[in-house]
Amino acid sequence: MQRLQQAIEQKNTFMASLYLAEYFQPSLDITDHIQQVEDFIRGAFKVINQEEGTEVKLQQLLDYFFDELAFTSDENQLFSPNYNFLDKVIDYRTGIPITLSILLC
Repeated sequence: MQRLQQAIEQKNTFMASLYLAEYFQPSLDITDHIQQVEDFIRGAFKVINQEEGTEVKLQQLLDYFFDELAFTSDENQLFSPNYNFLDKVIDYRTGIPITLSILLC
């Protein structure tokens, strides 16, 4: 719980979301999910052309996230743990808009 509180105080929504998932799922090992997101970030740097303008780079990021990584949104399942706990969103590549936003930011 202390790590969750620290992440919140540091405004680190990514880690706070993983710590919250870990709190509700005590057997969860978030290390793999952190590694997966680091891999996503490395992949994004490979497809985003740094020479382009902001709008083009944003579109390249969104294309990578939704097309190559195949993340999708499901606004009809707002209360499903699979779409709210960040580990599940990473595993199933489906989430509600706010959990997808945490990964994008």
